[in-house]
Amino acid sequence: MGVLTTTLLADATVSATGGTAQNFTPDGVEIQNGIHLADAGEPDFKLRNQLTLKTRNPQLSNGVYGKGKRWATLNVPMVCADGKVVFNLVRIEVEVHPEMSASDYLDMLKRGSQLLFDSDTTAFWATGSLS
Repeated sequence: MGVLTTTLLADATVSATGGTAQNFTPDGVEIQNGIHLADAGEPDFKLRNQLTLKTRNPQLSNGVYGKGKRWATLNVPMVCADGKVVFNLVRIEVEVHPEMSASDYLDMLKRGSQLLFDSDTTAFWATGSLS
């Protein structure tokens, strides 16, 4: 299967299991409307995973509310064979109107998270395949 026949589970249970906990703590970097965190367990600064979380609440303009927005960026540095450090990242962005119900919002987040690991999108993430 591929992205042309993508199937997402509505009202699904989505969770992470196994693995090792990676603990992030504030690192003093100031982020407007957000927070910057770093992997507290990585002693090498240049290899320390970083997480940035930002928020913009819905704003009232001319009697109408606009969408709120949330961003999360996970930055995973890596040292290449030539010694240069590159910064790989995952960026997640959500926009939602304030009238969307909490349960619909949660379901939307769960379906969106499936895009990262569902077998229908594996080839897209690996090679950019659009079929």
